[in-house]
Amino acid sequence: MKENSKSKYNEVIPIFFTVDDIYIPFLGVCLESIIDHISSENLYVVKILHTNITEENKNKIMKYQRENFDIEFVDLNYY
Repeated sequence: MKENSKSKYNEVIPIFFTVDDIYIPFLGVCLESIIDHISSENLYVVKILHTNITEENKNKIMKYQRENFDIEFVDLNYY
């Protein structure tokens, strides 16, 4: 997310999840519910902390990304 695109929103709302491949279907339901209730005036930054998620499952989750709903996967194996 570019810094200047953040300035058009009233607030930046961080959201964190820790999941694995087994939890992906539940994460999708949760993200869909959040999207149904967000304000277009705010930017929501979703960080998904994980150790092992397949590319297929990452792609499933990235489909929820919107202009004001940014999703990023953070691989904890890196750290």
